[in-house]
Amino acid sequence: MNVIVDDNIAAIDPAVALTAVSDDRRTKALRYLREDDRRGCVAAYLLLRAAWHAEVGEEPLPPVVYDSRGKPALDGHNDIYISLSHTTGAAAAVVGCEPVGVDIERITLPERDVIDHVMNEREQAGIYNDADPAIAFTRLWTMKESLLKLTGEGLRNDMRTVLADDDIYHFDIKQMSHHICTVCYRRETSVKDPSRCLWSTHYQFRDRNRS
Repeated sequence: MNVIVDDNIAAIDPAVALTAVSDDRRTKALRYLREDDRRGCVAAYLLLRAAWHAEVGEEPLPPVVYDSRGKPALDGHNDIYISLSHTTGAAAAVVGCEPVGVDIERITLPERDVIDHVMNEREQAGIYNDADPAIAFTRLWTMKESLLKLTGEGLRNDMRTVLADDDIYHFDIKQMSHHICTVCYRRETSVKDPSRCLWSTHYQFRDRNRS
């Protein structure tokens, strides 16, 4: 499967990038009030297009459709699986031949009450005993979100139990300067090689006048 990440989407000019996406994606992006969110929405789509071409060739990207729970898929391609994610300053997309989920987040450490709410006791101990608790927290959070994107569940009321069955999933984690990106897929479909991800970066539609 192909994973494409851009951890510098602040350099993307949204006005230019909006002209390069589908009408549906443009409408979706313009619903966001914050420019950062609009930029992330567009960047994730552009990365999806690049990942699609890397996976299947030059065939045009099919329309992106969503099921009742909001999980994305490619119209007419039940044998191809996709996932997208964006956060402040970064975006990611993955295309593959097996169910997959991706999440990218800026490295951060929230308040203690938030950690207590979304992490179980074992996870909390791992965070607070780590040399860098912010990295430890963000790794775990992206693992949880990527798994829920794979299953299509979305955020649960009880996020503490999300990784209870993590032994049947593989998490491919990439740490960047300010972000962590995690791809989740079922371990049982990846027996031969525990890492099925081909990682790359993609830089397009940058405003060259920006630093």
